[in-house]
Amino acid sequence: MGAAVLKHICIAVIALGMSSSVQAQSRIRHVQVTVAATDNVWTPTGINVVPGDIIVVQAEGKIAIGPYVPEVGPDGAPGNIDHRGILEVKIGIGNGHRVGSVGCVVADRPGQVRLRVYDPRHDDNSGSFTARVVFVPGAEVPAPTVVGH
Repeated sequence: MGAAVLKHICIAVIALGMSSSVQAQSRIRHVQVTVAATDNVWTPTGINVVPGDIIVVQAEGKIAIGPYVPEVGPDGAPGNIDHRGILEVKIGIGNGHRVGSVGCVVADRPGQVRLRVYDPRHDDNSGSFTARVVFVPGAEVPAPTVVGH
């Protein structure tokens, strides 16, 4: 699946998570957190997942990552080979995944969902991102309908 298609799916899921009527009928959750660029701490979202659950992240804001890089958004520094300043999501223990301004992750392990700004050095950073996280339990995703020939 192409990145553009995945991004549109993510945006649709965010809109679905924002609907109060959908939240009242299911276990879909929608939270907003502030992710500081000034430390290496993984910011908790209060969401716990199991394998197969879907996490969609949409973030905005500007941060400064050191004195020589201009302000960047959640997609990180353009052209920077190690993606400094990009927003990451982590489930449980293990490595994080880059999500940037819009991203989807299907949980491959159980654990709490956390976010952080990737940068090898945080003491010269400033600012924060505002991230909206939509949690869709995998059990609530219907089986696909087969269409076509």
